Amino acid sequence: MKKNILFGLCAGLLLLAGCSDFTEIQPKGKNLLTRVSDLDLLLNYEYNESGYYSTGTSVVLGEMYPQAYNVPNMIAEATPALNAVLITWDETADRLELSNSDGMYTCFYSAIGRIANPVLQQIDNAEGDRATAQRIKAEALVLRAWFHYLAVNIYAKAYDPATAATDPGVPYMLEDSDIAGMVQKNTVGEVYDHILTDLNTALELESLPNRGISRMRPGKDFALAAKAQVLMSMHRYGEASQAASQSLAITDYVEDERSYFDTEPNPFMGTFTRSKGTCQEDLICFPQWNALFGVTPEMYALFEPGHVWLDYCFDSSFAYSSMYFGLADVAYSMCMDAYFSYIGLTTIDTRMIEAECLMREGEFDDALALMDEVRETRIDPAVYQPWKGTTTDRGEVFHKLQQVWRTENLYTMKNFINMKRWNTEPEYQTTLRKTLLGKDYELTPDSPLWIFPIPLSASSINPNLTPNY
Repeated sequence: MKKNILFGLCAGLLLLAGCSDFTEIQPKGKNLLTRVSDLDLLLNYEYNESGYYSTGTSVVLGEMYPQAYNVPNMIAEATPALNAVLITWDETADRLELSNSDGMYTCFYSAIGRIANPVLQQIDNAEGDRATAQRIKAEALVLRAWFHYLAVNIYAKAYDPATAATDPGVPYMLEDSDIAGMVQKNTVGEVYDHILTDLNTALELESLPNRGISRMRPGKDFALAAKAQVLMSMHRYGEASQAASQSLAITDYVEDERSYFDTEPNPFMGTFTRSKGTCQEDLICFPQWNALFGVTPEMYALFEPGHVWLDYCFDSSFAYSSMYFGLADVAYSMCMDAYFSYIGLTTIDTRMIEAECLMREGEFDDALALMDEVRETRIDPAVYQPWKGTTTDRGEVFHKLQQVWRTENLYTMKNFINMKRWNTEPEYQTTLRKTLLGKDYELTPDSPLWIFPIPLSASSINPNLTPNY
């Protein structure tokens, strides 16, 4: 009998010991992500909320109209909605009152506060393989840097070396920041300093794979491309060129988009196919479907004759333009399986950084040659003509560079960021102009519309988050 009792006690103790992982409840409020494998899974987040793909920046640029909205009706409203204000470049409207919420702002800081920072807060003490832990830490640093870069470029002035130290920016949320507290805005200069620190720290860990372990995870090629983009914004062109070159040494791929379409154009459904997650140009894949976006006449005119998008991605017959947008002259994309990198970077972005740096050094032929390598894969061979050797005029070379970059990045935030960056330099400033419903509009380089208001959903909770315009 005693033996049976003793055996039962021992078995019970062993059972309790074996189940300890499930019976030891963590205190309330304590982060349960204590293993490297758990934190690794956290980074597999799929960025599919609409806020990551907001069309507001493209509407401001006069590149597109919101998806299937009747434009005349929007503009005619007694109290126009935010999209109508952006379409008409109305600087007098109270955009803050119209921005009760903002999907972009929410998504940027959600990625920082729910993915990057929890990883960085836990990873050094997490249980598991240390080599994997170092890779995860580097990935989280890159993601935190990149989403802050997007945020500061949407909600603050573009970086100007003369004023960045005092220009109000956005909060830079570190892993020990009190996200529920009254956080202060950092200056634009401070935000950029933090961004570079995070990117450099990630690269110095020497733990990133050359390409991300999945299409939505950052690798060394993306980290270097992001660093190049940040340095371009800071006007540090020599360093930007070096980082871009290092990224291209890892991944330098130009897709032949002429292979993406069927032989017979379909004016209704579109025949341009670039399936989700398959484009090798994407250094990180934050894809967005491009169906039913209306392309303004001004943007449509930027595409060269013979460009595959004109015949195989856009419906330029305007057959359904009035039904979808209330306008008679709006081309629109109807491709049901065409995805593009909305907030990520591509090898084309990195190549164009190199081209711009060469242009700034007066190496015009070399800059044009890099553009030709892209153009040749986008334009019908029957009409394609190389640009190399056609001009030595800096202004003309810049105009061509801007044309290639904007058509490559149609529908993305990247055009907004680049245009805003160029507007900090008198030589490269552009006043945008358009005609809509018989009325002419213009957007000047110093317009407050280049800065989006931090939404009321954030500023009503934290009064420190005032608009930066």
